[in-house]
Amino acid sequence: MALLIVSLLPTPNLMLNPYLPERKPTMPTPKHPPVATVSVGHVQAAIWRNVSEGSIFYNTTFSLRYREMGGEWKTSTSYTQLDLLALGKCADLAFDKIEGLKRQDKEGRQ
Repeated sequence: MALLIVSLLPTPNLMLNPYLPERKPTMPTPKHPPVATVSVGHVQAAIWRNVSEGSIFYNTTFSLRYREMGGEWKTSTSYTQLDLLALGKCADLAFDKIEGLKRQDKEGRQ
């Protein structure tokens, strides 16, 4: 007699299961391009302008460009310890860029 044990607990990481097809994360395609981008090395910040109930605000997404062994360029949102300094500087530049965009918005309303 064979005994079958079924776990009701979720699998911690389905990506490691060799019997499942590889799934790649997808990001929604934005309707509009970013209003600005800033880069430090291979780290890039995309700045997005949003309007809600008459208020303008900005969001930022970060990405890391890298080249695979075959020469194909890829994008990631995972950073190594060495990438963190570039990520921090990129965030600083994005902050300054958003401050400038907010000033332009304010001047445009006056």
